[in-house]
Amino acid sequence: VEKRKEEHRKKVLLRLIEVQVKHFKNIQERVARMPNIDETLKARLKAEIDKVLADLAALKAKVEAAKTAEELKALAKQIHDNLKQKREVVKKIVEAITSAHLRNAADRAEERVKTAEAKIAELKTAGKDVTELEKLIATAKEKLAAARADLSRDSLGDAKDALKELYEALKELAKGVEDED
Repeated sequence: VEKRKEEHRKKVLLRLIEVQVKHFKNIQERVARMPNIDETLKARLKAEIDKVLADLAALKAKVEAAKTAEELKALAKQIHDNLKQKREVVKKIVEAITSAHLRNAADRAEERVKTAEAKIAELKTAGKDVTELEKLIATAKEKLAAARADLSRDSLGDAKDALKELYEALKELAKGVEDED
């Protein structure tokens, strides 16, 4: 009876490991296909996933070699700890995607700021009063600098807020430019 119980535990633990391996391989494939993160980051995430997969392979071998209920119990705990590791890797992937998305938004905003500056220079040359527009562009530049600073510190929540404010400032600026035009 004990022998059957241990065999059943082994099967359950091996199945848990197989499910995790499959899940990590799916994650790895998804990361490889993501267009919005750069190759360096993809390579770093792949290396982390490869490490987890190697840990799982080692765990599988230990489970297969286990002879006692105590060994299986200890291995069950390791498998549980491995699930925590999986959550950390997934969290890093989500943060990487968010960071890449916010950096792209900041780059687009910077282009819009440059376009607005050129338009303001045109209006100034045409003799228009651009004092208010210059104030708005200064505000937009401040917001952009704040967003870039938050991104460099990996403070993604703050960067997101700063980008929202920046896009609001850009909307106001675009409206002001239209009114002057």
